[in-house]
Amino acid sequence: MFGSILPIYLGLTNFIKIFVMNELFYSIAHIVEESFVMLLEPIGNVFNYLVIVLGLVGLVFWLILQKKYTKKAMDNGEIV
Repeated sequence: MFGSILPIYLGLTNFIKIFVMNELFYSIAHIVEESFVMLLEPIGNVFNYLVIVLGLVGLVFWLILQKKYTKKAMDNGEIV
C-alpha cells in the first residue's frame, strides 16, 4: 500500500531539507556580504594604507635592531 508513496515522500523530504539548507546558507552569506559592504566601503583604502605604513615601520625597526646585533657580534668575534 505504501510502496508507491514512500519513494515520493522520501524524495520530497530530501528536497525540503536541501531547500531549507540553501535558504540558511544563502541568508548567512547575505549577512556577511552586507556587513563587509557596510564596514569596508566607507573606510576605502585607509585600512590598506595603515597596513603598509605599519609594515614599513616594522621593517625599519627590525633593520635598526639587526644592525645593532650585527655590530655587537662583530665586536665580540661571534658568528654573524
